[in-house]
Amino acid sequence: MLNKKSVPHFDSEDEEREFWATHDSVDYIDWSKARRLDFPDLKLPKETVSIQLPKSLLNDLKLIANNRDMSCPSLVETFLSEIDWSRPRRIFLPCPNPSAIPISIQLPESLLADLEMIASCEDMPCQSLVESLLTERVEQELSKRKDKSQ
Repeated sequence: MLNKKSVPHFDSEDEEREFWATHDSVDYIDWSKARRLDFPDLKLPKETVSIQLPKSLLNDLKLIANNRDMSCPSLVETFLSEIDWSRPRRIFLPCPNPSAIPISIQLPESLLADLEMIASCEDMPCQSLVESLLTERVEQELSKRKDKSQ
């Protein structure tokens, strides 16, 4: 093993964030000695966002949430958290919907940042990306339910 550099002292999280954004941890940490840890009670910081969803999509989400015995906002967070970003997907730009209904959900800040970054890369509003992803996930869920009933 090569000698590793020592990690400097940081006076603030911002300073540490800037450092790691420009330095590779491999030069400082021997990852072969790392252990996986579990933090079951860790609460990620969340941010409340309001999104507008078409009534039909919201009704489908409520139905699925009810069947899972959870709230609709929790289901939305779960669906968005479970997205496999490595899989290619069709992302559509939804048409403006005058009958859209606002829903407030709390999303982990890290998930919200990922959604905003992907929306920016796709050159579309984050609201539209979320609607597209939820529509795709609801279609999968309803299709599974339909297959089970046959």
